[in-house]
Amino acid sequence: MLTLPRPAGAKGYALSLAAPGERWQAWRVDGLGRLLILVGVVAIAVGVVLLFLPRIPWLGRLPGDIVVQRERVTLYVPLATSIVVSIVLTILLNLFFRR
Repeated sequence: MLTLPRPAGAKGYALSLAAPGERWQAWRVDGLGRLLILVGVVAIAVGVVLLFLPRIPWLGRLPGDIVVQRERVTLYVPLATSIVVSIVLTILLNLFFRR
């Protein structure tokens, strides 16, 4: 059980973060902290990619990307671009997370 120390001269009970009869488990808080750090790193990485995305002129204009234009509607299906991005991400993730 985690208890907070009482200030000098204070009387009464110390504050406990665990329910009565239950042990407080530090791994729950550590896991949450690591998850928040991971979410932050992923958000930064996505931001950097979105920052440099307009500078890649061929992205979204590959042969195999389907574009249908009508009077009021434009349908865009980036099939070839999705395949290229998937292959690149697969290679990068395999390089970084290989055991």
